[in-house]
Amino acid sequence: YAFVVLVQACGDSEDLVSFFNAEPEFINELVSLLSYEDAIPEKIRILSLLSLVTLCQDRSRQPSVLAAVTSGGHRGILSSLMQKAIDSVVSNSSKWSVVFAEALLSLVTVLVSSSSGCSAMREAGFIPTLLPLLKDTDPQHLHLVSTAVHVLEAFMDYSNPAAALFRDLGGLDDTIARLKVEVSYVENGPKQQGTSTELDSSECSSTQVVTGTFTELDNMQPLYSEALVACHRRLLMKALLRAISLGTYAPGSTARIYGSEESLLPHCLCSIFRKAKDFGGGVFSLAATVMSDLIHKDPTCFPVLEAAGLPSAFMDTIMDGVLCSAEAISCIPQCLDALCLNNNGLQAVKDCNALRCFVKIFTSRTYLRALTGDTPVSLSSGLDELMRHASSLREPGVDMLIEILNAIAKIGSGPEA
Repeated sequence: YAFVVLVQACGDSEDLVSFFNAEPEFINELVSLLSYEDAIPEKIRILSLLSLVTLCQDRSRQPSVLAAVTSGGHRGILSSLMQKAIDSVVSNSSKWSVVFAEALLSLVTVLVSSSSGCSAMREAGFIPTLLPLLKDTDPQHLHLVSTAVHVLEAFMDYSNPAAALFRDLGGLDDTIARLKVEVSYVENGPKQQGTSTELDSSECSSTQVVTGTFTELDNMQPLYSEALVACHRRLLMKALLRAISLGTYAPGSTARIYGSEESLLPHCLCSIFRKAKDFGGGVFSLAATVMSDLIHKDPTCFPVLEAAGLPSAFMDTIMDGVLCSAEAISCIPQCLDALCLNNNGLQAVKDCNALRCFVKIFTSRTYLRALTGDTPVSLSSGLDELMRHASSLREPGVDMLIEILNAIAKIGSGPEA
C-alpha cells in the first residue's frame, strides 16, 4: 500500500529515483513474490501486482517492469500464472481468486499498451491462454472477460500475425458467439436501471477498478452490484465489437462472411439496431462500424447482410430518431457511405431519404449536448465524403441542408415568426 501511495502521490520524480537508488532490486523482488504460490498469502501477491501496475502507469518505468517479467528466472511467469488463474476461474475452483486474475490482467493490460510490451506478451502465448474466458458467462466475471478481450484487441491492433492466430484458434467465432449471448441477455433480460445514455456516460474507469480491487482484498471473491454488472456488460459488448472489427478486417482473413459469422453476426447487429435505446449509443455506434467495415472489406457480402435485414434495420433506426449520443450521430455518414457501395443499398438510402435524419439532429434542443466538441467537424467531413462518393445523393443532401437552415432561421426569428 505504501509503495502505491508513494508512486501515485509523489509529485517529484526525484523521490522515486532516490527510492530506486536505495532499492535497485525492488521490482525484481515484487516479481519474485508472484512465484511463491503457496508460501505467500494471495493478498500479498495481489498487492505486488497492483504495485507493478501502478509503477507501469509511469511510461518511463514500463521497460524495467517488462524486463523483470520476461527475462532471467522470471521468464514466462505471467503467462504461467495467467493460465493457472484462468483455469481456476473457469472451473470455479477456489485455489485462485477472481481478484488475483483481475490484478494479473491489469498488469498485462498496461504492458500491452506499448509495442514492445505487446510483442513480448504475444510471444509469451497470451492469445491462446485468454481465449477460454470468452466462454465464461458468470455475471461476476464480466469485468475479467472484458479486460481479457481488451488485451486480445491490443494484440490484433499491433500485429497482423496476432489477428491471424486469433482467427485460426477460433477466437473470432467465439467472440461472435459471446456477443450473441450478451445481445440475447439485453433483449430478453430485465430492464436495466437508468437510461442507456446514463450507462454510456458512467462507464467504469480503470481507476475505479483498481480502487475497487483494494477494497475486495479482504473478501477475495468480488461481489459486483447489479449496477456494476450492467456497466461491465456494456463494456464487454463494446470490447467484443471492437475485437470483431479487428478480427474481420485483418489482412489474410477470408473475403466472405463465413462460419458462425454468416448465421450469427448479422443477426446480432440487427438486434442492436432494432433495440438501439436498450443498448446505448456506444454499442450502436460500434455495431454500425462493424457493418460498414464488413461492406468496405468485401462489398459482395451485401446480399448476405441484406437477407438478414441489417441495412433496413439501420435505416429504420436512424429515421425513427437517432440516439442522443455523439458516437451514434457521428457513425451515420460512414455507414451510409458503405451502404451506397452497393446499388441496392444506394437505392434503399434514396428511397427512405435517410439524410433527412439530420434535420431533427440539427434543429432539436434534444441533441445540443451530443453536438458539442468535435462531433460537428466529424459529421461535416463524413457528409462531404458521402456526397463525393455518392453523387446521386447531392440533391437530397442540399435539400436537407436548406431545410435545416430554414428551421434554424425560424427558431432565430423568435415567437413572432
